[in-house]
Amino acid sequence: MTGAPDELESCGVKLHVMPRTFRSLRHRDFRTLWFGLVLSASGSWLQLVGQSLLVLRLSNGSALALGAVSLAQGLAFFVFVLAGGVLADRFEPRRILIVTQSASLSLALALSLLTVSGLVQVWSVVLLAFLSSAAASFDQPARAALLPRLVPRDDLGNAVALQTLAFNTAATLGPTLAGVAVATLGFSGTFFLNAVSFVGVLAALFYMRVPDRTPQDERERLTPTALLTSSWEGVSAVREDARLSFALSAYGVMLLVGPSTSFLLPLLATQVLEVGGTQLGLMFSAAGVGTITGALVTASLPGLTRQGRFLLFGLTVWSGALLSIGLLERFWLVVPLLFVWGAARNAVGTAATTILQLYAPDALRGRVMSLNALIVMGARPLGDFGLALLVSAFSVASVAIGGAVVVGGYTAFLASRRGLGHEPER
Repeated sequence: MTGAPDELESCGVKLHVMPRTFRSLRHRDFRTLWFGLVLSASGSWLQLVGQSLLVLRLSNGSALALGAVSLAQGLAFFVFVLAGGVLADRFEPRRILIVTQSASLSLALALSLLTVSGLVQVWSVVLLAFLSSAAASFDQPARAALLPRLVPRDDLGNAVALQTLAFNTAATLGPTLAGVAVATLGFSGTFFLNAVSFVGVLAALFYMRVPDRTPQDERERLTPTALLTSSWEGVSAVREDARLSFALSAYGVMLLVGPSTSFLLPLLATQVLEVGGTQLGLMFSAAGVGTITGALVTASLPGLTRQGRFLLFGLTVWSGALLSIGLLERFWLVVPLLFVWGAARNAVGTAATTILQLYAPDALRGRVMSLNALIVMGARPLGDFGLALLVSAFSVASVAIGGAVVVGGYTAFLASRRGLGHEPER
């Protein structure tokens, strides 16, 4: 069941018209959750950046200690996210989110208390990072399973784009806000702000009027074997539906072969463009504003038409921009290309997620979307590690050009296959 449209009220005046870009916000339950997620995403970035700075201080600048935190977060996701998809399909997603958001609040509060008491150590930060990532592994599939019940099918793509907009805006502004928070409130105050941010999501979840799913027949006990079997059902669903495999493979190849912003830009600035910190900040800003613009443009697109073609178009633009970035060696030419690259990257991710949401079987939605979460959280760091080895052997420009060629070639292959990129509406 989807959330019914309702009228927005502001200062006693009813607003019957919602701009196309934000049209899914006219649905009460999605609007409630979205504003809660904006607060939560902002708080999470405060903690991510503050956590990194804290580890560097505790370890006297050890890169190994910082890497241990990232490893713990990635490992937790690999271990738990597929199980999170199974649970999202078996139990009520809203109730799962209440549990995961409460757990995240508690973990952020624990880090704040450890810090203010002077008891925090590197190992405790690593442990809490692992547990927080484990909670997120169950949170993301549940959120994906809940989304189609909050908006009608015609607004699903817009809802996905607005969720992406919230997270990308937080990712763009978060590091700056975190720096201000740490400087003014200290580490403990920064982590406490993150804990408070989860209250917004919890309030939204309790405020929502989404009826529970119809009770189902008694299922088999969730043993480790049953868990693996259930997880494989999600993989099989993707393999058997050309639209799902098309979207997941296209997005996965881009994330695996294409460098991330945090990997590419510092290397590009120091090894190719030979610019300093101010120019590097401008490069990050250009890519960040591009991702926000990409989300706004994607949210403004009408309905569900030609999502596959839009995904292929995004991949083509992304490949062309990355190829040009690798070939050019002038700062003022690269900056606008980074804007285009960031916008195209966002468009690809949003289009792929929308296709998965549209065509995933309702009974398997959590498991299908957990695969999407796995490639987002897994393919990107794995890809950057492999690209780092290639950069050491060749150059960052060569790696960028090679990635663009591989993704461009795979895009051409997908476009040549009958039916892909032209998926019909159901």
